[in-house]
Amino acid sequence: MTQPYEAYVWAYFTGDQGDSERISLAISRGNDALNWRTLNGGRPLLTSAFGTRGLRDPFIMRSHDGDRFYIIATDLNVAALHGGFREA
Repeated sequence: MTQPYEAYVWAYFTGDQGDSERISLAISRGNDALNWRTLNGGRPLLTSAFGTRGLRDPFIMRSHDGDRFYIIATDLNVAALHGGFREA
């Protein structure tokens, strides 16, 4: 028998300046999707040493068996793209 879930997890990145393209996590306080507590003191938990060394647009996916979760993210470091995105 599976245990009921106690909280939600939120994976996010904070922007596209400097080294902000890293994945941070927060957890909800119980079943309240409007009340969050950041993990690791709000500092990123996941960084990349591959590709452009940026992590953006995280997506959390449960395995087919339901016994684990995976985080998938885009490999993109906007700040490393010759000054980043520019407005037209």
